[in-house]
Amino acid sequence: MKMKRSKQQQLQYLNHLLHLRQAYVLKDDIHLTYIYRNRNKATANIHTLQDKIQNEIVERTLAGDYPNRSDIKQIQRDHNFDAKVENVMVELLVNERNRIHRKESKFIDKVVDEHTQQYTKFMKNRLSIEAGRIVEKVIIIEGQALENGASPAQARQAVKEYAKTHGKARTKNIIKDAVHSQEANVSFISAVDDGFRYKVWMNGSSRSGPRAWHVARYISPVPIDEPFIINGPRGRKELYYPGDLNGGAENVANCRCWLRYTNRKPEGLRQTVFQAPPSSYLNQDTRKITVTIRDALSNVGSKVADTASNVKTKLTNVGSSIRNRFKIR
Repeated sequence: MKMKRSKQQQLQYLNHLLHLRQAYVLKDDIHLTYIYRNRNKATANIHTLQDKIQNEIVERTLAGDYPNRSDIKQIQRDHNFDAKVENVMVELLVNERNRIHRKESKFIDKVVDEHTQQYTKFMKNRLSIEAGRIVEKVIIIEGQALENGASPAQARQAVKEYAKTHGKARTKNIIKDAVHSQEANVSFISAVDDGFRYKVWMNGSSRSGPRAWHVARYISPVPIDEPFIINGPRGRKELYYPGDLNGGAENVANCRCWLRYTNRKPEGLRQTVFQAPPSSYLNQDTRKITVTIRDALSNVGSKVADTASNVKTKLTNVGSSIRNRFKIR
C-alpha cells in the first residue's frame, strides 16, 4: 500500500531532487521529447505517394507490360514525385525544429537545411529502389499462386495484398531516422551553446536493443567539443552525436541512442585532440557566420560560472513556486 506524503514531505523531496541536479548539472537530450504528430503525417503522405506509384506498376506488370527503369521514372514524373517527396521532408523537419527549438539560429537553420537535403535524397532513392523491386515480386508472387492452384483472380489479389505493404517499413524508418538525426544534432548545438563541458553516450529503448558497437558502456564519454569514437563493422567512425551522418548508414539507420550532457567530469573520460571539420558547428571559422551563438570552446569557464549562477537563481525561484503551490510558509 502506498503511503501518502504530506505537502511538507513533497516539498522536501522536490528540493532534494533539485539539489542533486544542481550538484551534477545534467541536461538530457531535448530531442527525447517526442511528439509523433509530424512524423505520422509525413509517413502517411509518403505511403500515399508510394501506393500510387506502386499500384500503377503492379497494374502494368499484371497486364504483361513490364515497366523498366525509364518507365518507372516516367510514372514518378507523372505523379510529381520529386516535388512531393521534398515537400514532405521539408514540412517534417521544419515543423520538428519549430517544436523543440524556436530560437533564431543560423546554425540550426543550416542543420535543418542539410538534413532536409540529405533525407530527401535518401527517400527518393529508397522509393525508386522499392518501385523497381516490385516488378520482380509481382511476377514471382503471381507465378507461385498460379502454380499452387489459385485462379487468375486469386493470383491477382495475392499480388495486390503484397503491394499494400511492399517497402512501407523501409520508408517509415527513413522518416524516423530523419527526425532522430536532426533533433540529436539540434540538441547537441543547444548543449554547446548552454556551456556544457562533457557528453555521455546513452542507449535508447528498442525491442532489439542497441547495435553491438553502440552499447553505451563501450563508448567513452568525451569533452563536448570532441567526437565519440565508434568502432563498427566498417571501421572507426567519429560521431559528434547519435545519428551523425558522418557515421554512415551502419551507424545512423534505426539508431535511437541519445546523449546526456554534464559539467561534472564523467568517469572514463577520453581526452583527445581533434580538429573539427569545416562543416562542424564547433569549427572556429564556421562559427564566425553568426553572432547569436556564443563561443563554445574559449569561454567554457565563464559559461560554467554563468550556468552555476543561473541554476542557483532557478532553484530559488522554483523553491518559492513550490512553497506558493503548496501554501507552505
